Amino acid sequence: MQRTCLRAGLPLLIPMLLRGNAYVSKHISRYGFPRRSMGTRKHESLLQCFWLRLSLQVAVMLAVGSAQAGLSGRFETLIVQDNRQIQSTNRIEERLDLAYVDPALGWRSDLTLAFVQRQDGTEASLYQFYFEKALNNEGSLLTLGRLQRADAFGLYTLDGLLFKLVDDRTTLTLYGGVPSRIEGFRSIEGKALYGFDLQMSATKLGPYAHEGRFGWQHFEGNYADDHDRLNVGWRSVHQQQAQPFYPSAFSLTGSYLVDDKSWESVQLSAYRDFEHAARLRVDYETYLPGEDEITFKDRFYSRYAHGRQSQFKAGYQFNFGGHYTGSFSGRRVVREFGNEGYGAVARVDYRSKQGWRLRTQLDRLALADEQVNGLYLEAEKSLSPWLRGTLGGVLQQQQKWLVGDNRTAGIEVRLERRIKLKRLPSAFWFSTHASYIHNSRLTNEYRIAVRMSYSFDDRTRELF
Repeated sequence: MQRTCLRAGLPLLIPMLLRGNAYVSKHISRYGFPRRSMGTRKHESLLQCFWLRLSLQVAVMLAVGSAQAGLSGRFETLIVQDNRQIQSTNRIEERLDLAYVDPALGWRSDLTLAFVQRQDGTEASLYQFYFEKALNNEGSLLTLGRLQRADAFGLYTLDGLLFKLVDDRTTLTLYGGVPSRIEGFRSIEGKALYGFDLQMSATKLGPYAHEGRFGWQHFEGNYADDHDRLNVGWRSVHQQQAQPFYPSAFSLTGSYLVDDKSWESVQLSAYRDFEHAARLRVDYETYLPGEDEITFKDRFYSRYAHGRQSQFKAGYQFNFGGHYTGSFSGRRVVREFGNEGYGAVARVDYRSKQGWRLRTQLDRLALADEQVNGLYLEAEKSLSPWLRGTLGGVLQQQQKWLVGDNRTAGIEVRLERRIKLKRLPSAFWFSTHASYIHNSRLTNEYRIAVRMSYSFDDRTRELF
């Protein structure tokens, strides 16, 4: 296997050493990591071949780069056992992030990939692998390769190019390529996606600073689901501190489907600050919740239902007693299938001089004949400069038509440990997470995860 990899790597190595960065950017994708997932090829052989090729490519980039060039990155291993899906799942995920930056020549390259091993086989995914060239000192650049993007479509990869043009007042971004889905997130996959974003820098008009954004996207799906989307955004901020004016802001973001002549999502938000770190905030949103994985806390608070939801929320945040902050809010909820109702949330946070952070949250949501009442508690403490722990718990009562009266009790434990390696400009992170949820009328749920991460920067090469 190693001889096969060497035969693939040597034709790349010799011409690049002779011809430099131009040859790298032109031909590296030919011998680089495959564009699509490689399914269930043997994990060990795949790793051996990849590491050998990558070592050759990195060595060449370091050899032809300038003296200011540097390589940094992170290697991470995640072990998970989870029964929260339809069936219990166990997986081991290895993730690699590498960044090569040459500020003198204006080059940057990022690589992110993962190997996931499940009971049914092993899968390799390439999340990003691109080359970027700075065009001037203002921030204009050209990027080519596999990119990661996050917008109204969700989080996805884009095999194509991106061109960004920056001046004093505006930033224009043009992009196009083939989108691919990222598992575990709200995402898309199709034949083509292209569009532009135009962003206006903050402009001062009187006491307010205004900034705006407008974008257009065309998506061509695999199953004749082509459509156009307009994305808009606006934000106005008032930062004056003197009475009777306190900081305030208004923002609007939205996504409009041209073919359907309807708004896919809209978010309106406004706030005004007062004395003693108090803030009044009003929000309105209408959206379709994604299917991405949610946190332990959000499982019991934010995601009571699926389907399109509209929500109007008003809340007040205040500070009392120095170490205490509190907030309360009310909301009206309208769900797609017709149920309407009201909810309320009260929350108190406490921060001590010894590093403790305690959080208590009470919430209630009543929609027609369904209701949810919950209490969430969390304690967080930095046990040392290198160790932090979090303990969370929840009690909840659900009354739903399909389930009946379900009573829930859950606990969550998180530990994070950082190990500084002596004489090395790098660090090793170890974290563990465990949660267990007991339901009176549903299957009990649990999740156990261990994460190990090693990060380094370009100063490591000074040791050799």
